[in-house]
Amino acid sequence: IASDGARFVVAYMEGSTPKPICATFAIDNGVLECHEGHVPIATANLDHDDMGIAAMGTSGGPTTRYFVVTDERDGSNDYDVQGLFYDGRLQSDSSGYT
Repeated sequence: IASDGARFVVAYMEGSTPKPICATFAIDNGVLECHEGHVPIATANLDHDDMGIAAMGTSGGPTTRYFVVTDERDGSNDYDVQGLFYDGRLQSDSSGYT
């Protein structure tokens, strides 16, 4: 879980061949709302093991850009570290988060 100051992003694995997925949430008038749910981050038909996420907004970057790192496995001894940018969408209505 990471936050860009306006939203929270949750990164998790899903499926029998684990794939990294992200979802963003925001608090609007005291209510937790799903901003953008179930966004596949990597779709290759490979196993993904560990993952981490960071929000660029906390270090002066864009508030809707996140960086996901995952361990991608192709075979029993072939591990690669994969870094992926995830651009969350901007809120398009009059809610308090942008």
